[in-house]
Amino acid sequence: MADDAGQGIVIFRQTVEDPDLGAVRTLRRGLESADIKALPVETREAFSFFVSETVTNLIEHTSVSPSQIVLELVTTAGAWVCRILDNGPTFDGFDAQLAMSYEKWNSNKGLQ
Repeated sequence: MADDAGQGIVIFRQTVEDPDLGAVRTLRRGLESADIKALPVETREAFSFFVSETVTNLIEHTSVSPSQIVLELVTTAGAWVCRILDNGPTFDGFDAQLAMSYEKWNSNKGLQ
């Protein structure tokens, strides 16, 4: 199925309502059950680490925890994307960090 933005195919999607720290385990198990065996082990492990860290931060380090977290694996032309979507607030300073990252990226200096 095409993703909502029309950019790739959603291979896996899982939603957790009213997440707590148990959602980390739930989403990692879901990720492990996804049909992605063709990906290198290192990539699957990186996705698992990304899910663990991001979901933990969403629950533990935001002023208001989200009431829903969605994990998606999307394949695009030549790339895999692991996305976490939520309906909670942004991290403190996130918008400023994102803007600074884009500036560095566009200046060809890269992220340091």
